[in-house]
Amino acid sequence: MAYIPQLYTTLDRMKARVPAVEQLFLSGDVIDTQAVAEVILDASSRAVSLLLGGFTIEQINTLSTDPLFVGAVTDIAIGFAFERNPEWRDEKTGKFPYCERIARGEEVLKTIGRSYRRLGGEMDAGENLARAVPAVSSDPPRGW
Repeated sequence: MAYIPQLYTTLDRMKARVPAVEQLFLSGDVIDTQAVAEVILDASSRAVSLLLGGFTIEQINTLSTDPLFVGAVTDIAIGFAFERNPEWRDEKTGKFPYCERIARGEEVLKTIGRSYRRLGGEMDAGENLARAVPAVSSDPPRGW
């Protein structure tokens, strides 16, 4: 049986950060819940892929309520939502609005996965399996 990640954010969280995102999912006057679910599933899958080196699926699910985790997944979902709509692509740069949110969300999750950032929920979830020790780390983030 294929693994399907939990949905780690919601449309309401996305709208709280970027109100215009709701317009991307409107079909007439109705929200296309299938499209919302696909975007959130893609963002949640990205989060899992970035954290699996340091945490098990069960640990990730425990950590998924942490505001830093949820915020990162929400940022990724916002970026993915705009990428689904080709008409939003800037003709000069080829970029979509809010595309920097994907990079920012991924960076947060990578630093959590490598244990450069720690979540309070780790006390409940269990220690990061890839916990970095600064003295032996070969890829510290900028400014460490």
